[in-house]
Amino acid sequence: MWCVITGDVVRSQSQASGWLSILKSALAQLGQEGYDWEVFRGDSFQLLVPAREGMRSIYFLRAALRSHEGLDVRIGIGLGEVSSRAFNVSESQGSAFIHSGEAFDSLGKTMLKVRSTLPSQELLQAGMGLIEFVIQTWSPAMASAIHAKLERPKLTQMAIAEELGVAQSYISAVQKRAGLKELLQFEEAFKSMTA
Repeated sequence: MWCVITGDVVRSQSQASGWLSILKSALAQLGQEGYDWEVFRGDSFQLLVPAREGMRSIYFLRAALRSHEGLDVRIGIGLGEVSSRAFNVSESQGSAFIHSGEAFDSLGKTMLKVRSTLPSQELLQAGMGLIEFVIQTWSPAMASAIHAKLERPKLTQMAIAEELGVAQSYISAVQKRAGLKELLQFEEAFKSMTA
């Protein structure tokens, strides 16, 4: 099973031009440009990852962007098959792409939606609402700490604290307030539901 993430940067027109390099840098850590991801229409993108990597990719992208004041991304998630894999992800086909487009088109005022034909579809969407509630509480400093942990999961809290120039107790508190443990628990459930 595959996960197609279709997104766009929120309020990109009112942001300084640096947001594109932030987005591309985050996407580059999740796959190969062109084959796995593409940026199009200026502030939109599409990313293809195995389903088991879907939630971690979403957390990573949201943390990368939210760690900069005023940046965020709306995401439509499609779970399904890839029937034709082209060199450019935008030319690939399958139910995962269709579901992602449908999820993105139905976002409305929400920031995160999922579509699939899985029996757990309603449960997955309920989870997205809770995840969005948690992510909306992230300040840029909290998102930076989460991003550092997701970028290099083996880093200790002390190493992250040294990298960000803060106390280890601050990183511990931030990870608790940001709901990192609970997000990672949902990620494990997501992997089980999409296996």
